[in-house]
Amino acid sequence: MGQPLQSGPPELGAVYRLGIPMARWTATFDYRVVEIDRPHRIVLRAEHPLAHSVDTITVKPGIRGSVVRYDAVLEPRGLFRVFAPVVARSFRAIGDRAAAGLRAALS
Repeated sequence: MGQPLQSGPPELGAVYRLGIPMARWTATFDYRVVEIDRPHRIVLRAEHPLAHSVDTITVKPGIRGSVVRYDAVLEPRGLFRVFAPVVARSFRAIGDRAAAGLRAALS
């Protein structure tokens, strides 16, 4: 997750700021926890003039530990839709780093 904007553990309504690199600048998204079912699921939503994003993280028991799934749905808005392929690559790279971080933290 991004930088918490308040102290304490993740809870309903908590907000996390995430900077998304976009070519020569960084877009700032504030993700709010909109659903939480600890320790199984958390849903975060961000509203931004450029895009709407919903990220869902689920944790289920697996054969050798837990299975973590991270799903992110990004819907570009307005003229930003033209840049959707570039944005998708940026978000994919961020997702790959997040997945690696989760694996490291959970192992």
